[in-house]
Amino acid sequence: MNRREFFIKVWNTLISIWKKWIRPILLIGIIFLCVKLIFKAIVENGSERVVVIVAFVIGLVILTAHLMKILFNSFTKKLNSILPESIKFWLRILSKILNYISPVIFGIIIYHFWNENSIKTVIILSLLLVYKIGEIIKEEKLATT
Repeated sequence: MNRREFFIKVWNTLISIWKKWIRPILLIGIIFLCVKLIFKAIVENGSERVVVIVAFVIGLVILTAHLMKILFNSFTKKLNSILPESIKFWLRILSKILNYISPVIFGIIIYHFWNENSIKTVIILSLLLVYKIGEIIKEEKLATT
């Protein structure tokens, strides 16, 4: 056995130990400490409680949006594989029309929310801004690669 074979054997052993033992124990420890921190922050009053609640809400919104995107993408892929070409053509035209009309509809919704409650409007605009920034970043990454 030469040095290279010995190194590969030791490396593979270390990787298997990492995957089977160290990583699960580390993840369980991190989850335990996070739950302990969250419980402590919620039980005690203070600014930590507000930060934890805001982080939970933002995390839930992001998680929900991500799951909805995955569900919608899988649904549209399955639907596109089933539909005939003539219907796909009309769906592409409809999506282009909706892309042009959606800012107008969004403006109407913002105006309506602004008249009722300005906090809802700020939240909706913030979410839209984050979404649009994400889309721009994604498009730029695709354009540069």
